[in-house]
This record gives sequence, C-alpha cells and structure tokens, in this order.
Amino acid sequence: MKLFTSKLLLNHRSVFVFSVLSLLSFGFSCFSMENRKQEIIVLNNRFPHPFQEFINGEIRGVKEQYNVTVHAQEEVADKSKLIPETKELYEDLKKNNRLYFGGTYPDFSKADLVVAEWGNIGNDIVKELKKCQTPPPLIVRFRGSDGPQGERIGLSDDPKRYDGLKEYINTHGGRLMPNCKYFADLLEQNYSLPQGKMTIHPSAANTDKYIKLLNLFKEKSNTKKDNVITFVSVNRFTLKKAMFTIIAAVNQVAEKTNFPIRYNIIGDGQEEEKLKKQVNDLGLNGIVSFLGSMSHDDVLQQLLTNDFLLAASDSHSDGKYVGVDSHPPNNVKEGAIMGTLPIVAYEEPWFMEHEVNGFHTPQVKADDLAKIIIAACETKTNNPEKLDKMRIAASKKAIDMFDGKNLHKSFAILIGQLLDKK
Repeated sequence: MKLFTSKLLLNHRSVFVFSVLSLLSFGFSCFSMENRKQEIIVLNNRFPHPFQEFINGEIRGVKEQYNVTVHAQEEVADKSKLIPETKELYEDLKKNNRLYFGGTYPDFSKADLVVAEWGNIGNDIVKELKKCQTPPPLIVRFRGSDGPQGERIGLSDDPKRYDGLKEYINTHGGRLMPNCKYFADLLEQNYSLPQGKMTIHPSAANTDKYIKLLNLFKEKSNTKKDNVITFVSVNRFTLKKAMFTIIAAVNQVAEKTNFPIRYNIIGDGQEEEKLKKQVNDLGLNGIVSFLGSMSHDDVLQQLLTNDFLLAASDSHSDGKYVGVDSHPPNNVKEGAIMGTLPIVAYEEPWFMEHEVNGFHTPQVKADDLAKIIIAACETKTNNPEKLDKMRIAASKKAIDMFDGKNLHKSFAILIGQLLDKK
C-alpha cells in the first residue's frame, strides 16, 4: 500500500512537473513568437542600383524593424556609384544570406509580407505565392515600365493582364501602389484594378542632400559672368523624351527673340546622332551643347549652374503611342528642390502651377513650349524678384511631396498595418 501510494504520488509529481514544464515551454514559445522579427521579401529587377535610391532607402528603413530578404533578377555589377549606406546594405544582406539573384527565389513560405517593386514582377510572382500554405499579403509598386517587355502601363491591349494579381490581393491581402494618380487611373480604366486597393506613393528624393545645396541658387546671379539665360535637360535620347520638340522650340526662341540663350543637353541614347544633325541643320551649334552622360554629382552641379530645366514627354511620336512620364523624373524633382525652375511640356502638370512654381504647358508641341520658354526669359529679365519667389515655391512644394524620410515612414506604416491584419 505504501509502495502504491508512493508511486501514485510520484506519478502525480511527474504530471505536475511535466505540466509546469509544458506551461513554461508554451510561455517561452509565445514570448518568442511575439518578439520574432517578421519576415519581408522584396523583389526587384536589379540590385543594388545607384539610380534606385528611393527603393534602397525604403529597404534600409524597414530593415530596422523587420527581417528583410531581397531577390533581384539581375545583380548590378558596377557598385562604384553606390552611396555608402547602400554599399553597407548590400554587404549586410549578402553576409546574412538574405540576397538572391536570377531564377533562385527565397522561401516564400517563411514570408509574412512580400513587396514587388514593379508591376510585372508582382504579376509574375502570384503563382509562386499561391503555392504557400498561407499565402502572404503582397504589395505591388507601379512606376510605369511594368509590362512583360518593360512597356509602359496602358500599352497592353489585354484587359485581363492583371486579373490574377487582382484576385490575389482581394483574397490574401495587400496593396497596389502606383506612383501617381495618372497611373492609378490607367490601372483602373484599362485593367479594372480597384482604386480602393490602391495607395498612391511617389518615388522619394533624398531631400537632405539637396537642402544642403538649396541656398546656392541665391548665388547663381553672382556666379555667372554674363547675362546669358541658360537651360539644361537631363534625358535618355528616346522618342518619348521629345528632345526633337525641345530643340525645335529653342530654335523658335532664337529666331523670334533677342534673348541671349544657351541650351545644355546631358545624356545619351539611340537618337543622339539624329539630334545632333537637327541642331546642325538649324544652325544652333552656337547655342546648343551636348555634354554627354554624367555622374549624378555632376548632374547636380549642372542643375545648380543653369537657370531653368527643360523637360517634355511625348505620348505619341511618329504616330506611335510610346507612353508618358506622368511622374516627374528625378532630375526635375532635384532641380526644383535646388531652385532650378522646371519648364515642362507634359500632359500632367505634376506638382507645378504655371508661373507659380514653374512653367507648364500640357501641349507637347514646339510652338507651345517656345511660348513658355519665352515667358521664362521675360520673367528672368524683367521681374527677377518674381523668379526668386517661384524658385522658393518650387523648392517647398517638391520637398513637401517627395521628401524621402516622410515617404519611407508612410511606407513603413502601411507595412505595419498589413502585418497587423494577419
């Protein structure tokens, strides 16, 4: 009897100890789950790209709070132009085996959230994500070149292109993030993607860097040795960038006015020889200079030392639809922040109000562009005080809209909201 009682007591004690250990184990497990860093996988076309600092900055921002893995279709070979922070990001991801390239995908089943930096990537990855036992929510960024062959949004005549993506977002959660209202409207009109699932999120600019240069525009009139009114363009030489139209407009200004003007062109591309021939045929060699491709820092210096930045985007060249830039290129944002007033011919006004913080025409035609170039020359010559006020207004508006810190913060908040819903 004593032996039986002892065994019973022992069994009770064993059960008690086992129960305590089980509770402790469960408690530690819950504590571990609550304190586990959630996993985010970012998909991009190329990494680490020196001209995608808005993407690199967002990765750095969320990496402080989450475990981030990056998969890119292609590794950028030349890393000499990377800023130190992005070099550090690349090395850290590589060291911790959180960097993948090519056809080898990371394990999506471990992801709490997936971010596709381009629409075509998000569309292509849906089939892989649906294989997961619990498919993660998906954020898809749209910046324009999102078709299977990198064509612009709106070029596809297949209205069902994004049906799989739409179904996935509706079923498993996530967000569509076009970088402007124009693309949001196209996605809704052409592909029936619901704007209720969209958040417009512009590409950010590193305003800290440009704010340091902000006061330099006040010294422009003091650094120039003559009264020449200078214009600069920073472009790839493609039909969409409407460089032929800009040069034709500059020619009209030279023919119709006596303003001393100079036009500096930065960039290269497939239309370069044709553009140089146009300049030569029009007799503009004394006015127009081709400066070639430049580093980012050299481009910034040109923005600071020129009075105006000329930009245009032609959605129809030679009768063929080639897409539009409905979101301002980085050099327009950077120039505006530093006080180099934009003169633009675009269907969309972006952040500009004509003769308030820039000069704008929705007509991508030489006649219309020439008129606003002449208006800019007249303002600089006859009303420099107004020009200074416009520069300040352009800088303030661009900083308010494109400040990297604020946009990265809003992106991190959206990620947190999606993860909280899981």
